[in-house]
Amino acid sequence: MNLFKKNLMLLYRSFDESLDEKRKHRLEKALEKSSELRKEESYIKSQRNLISNSHSSSFQPSFTEKVIEQINAIESKSNGLDLQLFYDSLVSVFRKVAIAGAIGSIAILLLSPGFNDILRLEAIFGMPDFTLMEILSIF
Repeated sequence: MNLFKKNLMLLYRSFDESLDEKRKHRLEKALEKSSELRKEESYIKSQRNLISNSHSSSFQPSFTEKVIEQINAIESKSNGLDLQLFYDSLVSVFRKVAIAGAIGSIAILLLSPGFNDILRLEAIFGMPDFTLMEILSIF
């Protein structure tokens, strides 16, 4: 870290905490020598004054207590019922889908032997099934 950065960090620290005599002296010397450091010091002082002079609106003193009371009231009312209702609705929907899927699977298994003759290539494409000998005789 170069000397300017060290002095800059020392300047920042001087605004937040008191420095020992050695560091104060070093900072004063650095401020005398460096115009950039003096500009930074004046900028920081102006920003701190601006913030301290501004009137910020804040919450009423009892705001946090009111919020905590409302949260506790909501938690005591629901007491996990909303989550339980959500899980119950998921289970009922899954049950309906599972039953419909099972009925569909059983129907396909039961009806597939009856469709065996209808779902042949001859019936679908209107072409007869070829045997290997018939295919070889074409060439």
